[in-house]
Amino acid sequence: MLPPDPTTVLPAPLAALLADITAELEGSCPADAARIHAAATLVHRGAVELPPTGTHALVYSSHCPDVAYTATRWQCSCPDAQLRERRCKHQYAVVLLTALEDEIRYQASLAGIAYTLTEKGQALLAGRPLWRRLERARTAPHTP
Repeated sequence: MLPPDPTTVLPAPLAALLADITAELEGSCPADAARIHAAATLVHRGAVELPPTGTHALVYSSHCPDVAYTATRWQCSCPDAQLRERRCKHQYAVVLLTALEDEIRYQASLAGIAYTLTEKGQALLAGRPLWRRLERARTAPHTP
């Protein structure tokens, strides 16, 4: 697996939606506002990979891009979650990305849009490396 690309950013509409979800979560958990903000940064950078099936997401460390933790909404393998026994930024990142995906599906259902995301679209939402590889391939100089 590739570590997250620090130049990856969400498209503006998704970034605005993420900001709204983040603000709502910070409002409901003001004591964890700093962790939630850090989690939003991880989501925005594409550092969270939700599995297509299964329960554990892969969330890359914000300090060591080659390190990733397994996380769910309720547990994380990072030292912070283990030592403090409270929700860490990696768990909040899973919460935020899951909420973002749910909101996108909900808005699409309200609009009556029946669609299936392409593999690239699914990778973007999940922050998976495939999206970054596709993007790099698209922008790489072509040599005949």
